[in-house]
Amino acid sequence: MEHIKTKRKTLCILILVLVCNFMFSTGISWTRYNYRFYFSGYRCVPNETIFQKDDVFDSVTCGRMCYVTKQCLSYVYQPDSHQCIGCRVHGEKWAGHYDALPGSMYLSRSCDQTYLRVGYYDSPAIYRSGGKYTPDNVDARLCTHIIYSFAGIANNTLRMALLNDGKMFKKLQKLKVSNPCLKTLIAVGGYEGASSDYSLMMESKENRLKFIESARSFLRTYGFNGVDLKWEHSVQESKPEDKQNLVLLAKEMKEAFVIDGYLLSAEVPARQWEIEGKYDEKALAEHLDFIHVTTYDLHLDMHTNSYTGLHSPLYLSSQALAEDTSLNSAAEYWISKGVPKKKLIIGIATYGRTFTLLNEGESMIDAPTIGLGGPGEFTLKPGLLSYYEICLMQERGLGIEHWDDEQKGPYYVNRLLWVGYDNVRSISEKMSWLKEKGYGGVVMNSLDLDDYGQVCKSSSRPYPLLNAINDHLTSGLEKTAQDQK
Repeated sequence: MEHIKTKRKTLCILILVLVCNFMFSTGISWTRYNYRFYFSGYRCVPNETIFQKDDVFDSVTCGRMCYVTKQCLSYVYQPDSHQCIGCRVHGEKWAGHYDALPGSMYLSRSCDQTYLRVGYYDSPAIYRSGGKYTPDNVDARLCTHIIYSFAGIANNTLRMALLNDGKMFKKLQKLKVSNPCLKTLIAVGGYEGASSDYSLMMESKENRLKFIESARSFLRTYGFNGVDLKWEHSVQESKPEDKQNLVLLAKEMKEAFVIDGYLLSAEVPARQWEIEGKYDEKALAEHLDFIHVTTYDLHLDMHTNSYTGLHSPLYLSSQALAEDTSLNSAAEYWISKGVPKKKLIIGIATYGRTFTLLNEGESMIDAPTIGLGGPGEFTLKPGLLSYYEICLMQERGLGIEHWDDEQKGPYYVNRLLWVGYDNVRSISEKMSWLKEKGYGGVVMNSLDLDDYGQVCKSSSRPYPLLNAINDHLTSGLEKTAQDQK
């Protein structure tokens, strides 16, 4: 009897193997949840990303995956970062790290990255009173990339900036469950003193290599897919040689990152006086996957605060005192320096810049002011209001919204308070322009300042600004039950 059972078992296994081989040879696959599932033996398909099937990571068996043109045949699983590390390529060890996969079944789908939709995650927002923001608040389906801002440089190595960053890193990487196509990057810099830290680190090959190796270790440990360089030229802290040293850093980082498939991006300024003589634009672009242009805070008078103005207009005003204070002029400048259009990612602000008017009778653009506007109820920063603070104020029946058709942007006046910002209408104008020009996408600064909690009645859905971007730059997102209501 036992002998018969063994024969039957062997026959069943043989039939299963024959069926599977037939399905793979003919390209037949099961369809479920709009995805394709494959048993082990998956064949690489160009432009497809393979990712985890389930959101249970504590007992994952790492299996075979296709990564670009390389095949990883074996892995060691690292539970803390939900990653497989130590990949073997045709018998040779390849130091890489990749999303964990179940050992028995693989899940694949094409990732729509025609236009990048990058969101900055502002880590200090977790401490905000009344507007606390963590990775749990992020709708990962709305982004192709999320940049965690920020990490620091200490002793020529990449280091965490805040005590609870490690915990937040884990939460951030778990967003890949809801959007397996999501890529996460860590921003380095953007804090006071960062320019001098960069200068010291970039000044010698030894220092740069030390930083690069620490960056690779950091990415492996915490599960990030790349680094965003937030180097800013500072008159007080930067050196003339930083211009070429930044190119060397980018070149050496990209060469080291290729083996792991890591991404490398950089944040760059929009104003010509901040760029000329300080960046080797074309050379830098050659070694970066994409470049974020900070096309916000462009109003000439943000520091002296003597007159009003839109801080992120699409086009120049006919009264503009400078020719580099709009999205259109800033993007054209970078393109004129040899940067490919598809690498250029345009900055979109989810906040408004505020002023206190000299008198209520003069409230148009270029109206005289006596300084910045007061702090917001939640953001608590003079001169700045989040989008949700602005729309809440409007819904309380205070003030009037105006539209400047020349610059394609709104501004809001509430007695002596003047706010220049973006709304769904101006976002739509910018997205139509971006697609017409052929730029690579947008970077939103930052996710926590959109109406993510849908606190305003005028917001038909959470993240109204980010959703408006997606409406224009994607062919459609998968709808949840909440979306369809």
